[in-house]
Amino acid sequence: MVRGWAQATAMLALSAGAAAAQEARAFFPAAQCAAFWMGRSDVAAGSRHLDAHPSDRDRARAFRDAAVRLGGGDAGKIDAFIAEERPRMALTVRAHVLGGDAASRDIHDRLLKRCEDFAATQPETRDLP
Repeated sequence: MVRGWAQATAMLALSAGAAAAQEARAFFPAAQCAAFWMGRSDVAAGSRHLDAHPSDRDRARAFRDAAVRLGGGDAGKIDAFIAEERPRMALTVRAHVLGGDAASRDIHDRLLKRCEDFAATQPETRDLP
């Protein structure tokens, strides 16, 4: 009996995880890019080595808007994802720009490319500078 319950619980957890992963895929690139641009803006605001650009916040907002649309309109879920990712993105930018970390530079450059490619496909981000 315990084994059956444990298997059922595990299957439920896996299906819930799969459903959450599928849902996240719907808004993932856009929300991650929003977090990236917010994190970059956070680092630039306190750095002498990275210029702060007002367009960073505009980019973040545009990617967030795309994520909300792609995620079915649930802004709370999108904002929670962005809030969780934002400090990680800031850490990546800080390690690359201020620390010269090669792995962080690679992640930073791949994020920029992913965001640029994704931006070209979405109405909210297509015309970003």
